[in-house]
Amino acid sequence: FLKLKKNFGIKNLGFSVYKPSEIEKTLLLPFKATYQFPINIADQRFLNIKISKNKTFARSIFLQGLLTNIKIYKRNLPSDLLKSHRSYHDYLKSLKIDPIVLSLSFINKLKNIGFFLVGIDNTQQLESIVKANLYNNVDIKLINKLNSFFYKKYVDPRKWS
Repeated sequence: FLKLKKNFGIKNLGFSVYKPSEIEKTLLLPFKATYQFPINIADQRFLNIKISKNKTFARSIFLQGLLTNIKIYKRNLPSDLLKSHRSYHDYLKSLKIDPIVLSLSFINKLKNIGFFLVGIDNTQQLESIVKANLYNNVDIKLINKLNSFFYKKYVDPRKWS
């Protein structure tokens, strides 16, 4: 890794991880790595990581669109996950809360997140993300309530099939 950095002028090398324990395995490397990991309202396993903010990239902030899209485009999802999705969106609708704005606001307020990655399906989605008027305050009680809608076994999309 050090040769790569030196020979190719690479500023940052990093890892895409799925569990906080995977970060621990890399801490003895002779350089400070950059990490991208899943974090969102339903999946807060990385909430208290101790890594420099400029070395952290949040991914899956919309949980494969589950947290932002009322319609589900994926087929064959577990029925428990579909129920969670429906309850989550019904609750947000009852409070007149925009799910995209809430997801972005949640990530934006995290002190240990330097950057975030988003996936989009079309330019309309990108426009709504760019134009989102983020909430100044994200109510932790609301986040905890919304988090409780999801079974922890489903926060990892690799386990959806």
